[in-house]
Amino acid sequence: MRRSQSKIRLLLVAVPLAFALTGALVGYVAAEADPLPPASVGSERLTQQTVEDCGACHPQSVEAFTGSLHAAAFEAGEFDLTCEGCHGEIPEGHPEEAVDAGLAQESCQGCHAQTQAEFTASPHEETGLDCMSCHYAHNNGLRLEDATAQCLNCHGQQLEGVLHTTHVETGQSCRTCHGWIPPDQLELMTTEKPYTGHDFVVGLDSCVDCHAEEGQAAETTVEELPEETVLAGQAAITRVEQLENAIERVAEQQENQTRLSVVGGAVAGLLLGGLGTWAALRFRNATHIMNDEDENPEGGDDHEA
Repeated sequence: MRRSQSKIRLLLVAVPLAFALTGALVGYVAAEADPLPPASVGSERLTQQTVEDCGACHPQSVEAFTGSLHAAAFEAGEFDLTCEGCHGEIPEGHPEEAVDAGLAQESCQGCHAQTQAEFTASPHEETGLDCMSCHYAHNNGLRLEDATAQCLNCHGQQLEGVLHTTHVETGQSCRTCHGWIPPDQLELMTTEKPYTGHDFVVGLDSCVDCHAEEGQAAETTVEELPEETVLAGQAAITRVEQLENAIERVAEQQENQTRLSVVGGAVAGLLLGGLGTWAALRFRNATHIMNDEDENPEGGDDHEA
């Protein structure tokens, strides 16, 4: 009797567990056999609201957008750079119902992850500033005429001391020191995540670049490069960052899909195994009852008589 009960307990555990493991294995195999399709970055957005549609009410924004690096990325169709790509889906009640302006700030880090990481570590982020505080995204430019004017808009009272006055008098801008970028990163396809100077830290390298014996006389500066070369380098860097982010998103989605398939298979197997075990035990008990009734049809009254 005890041995029979032990077998029943073992079945109650072993059968559902076996089904759960089988279901998890099936889910894993199914996930690996049917991976997510490669992400076509921006393709979905390109079929929705177009720049021309928005331009009917926002001509100045579209005019600024035209000819910019963001416009070039839009035409390439791989960077999700449409109006909706940055501002989110247009509400049905628009223009009475406004778009979410906060999404534009979040959209910047989708392509400019390295820049965002540097900016987050700077005092500017701690004071509540964001990308839009200095940049006008539609034309990729600064809100004021140049980098120095943009910086002095907040730091005008801090332009003192020999370091600041001397450099300004020689025609250097705030960006020359506080936004210094290694010269080799102006070339196409350099480091994996190139430094962009958005932590605004003045390091020794920025000083040496001008004041070493082999300083500016031997190096081509940003200002001396043809404009198209600088733009091409920035476009290449933008493309690398965007494709890296797209690959990371696809990998994360595939990993999540595999986990869901494994868990779903395990749960389904557990339920099937549990139901199967319960049904088998019910059938077994019913069979025992029928056998007992066959052996004692009248419950033992005749025997007592």
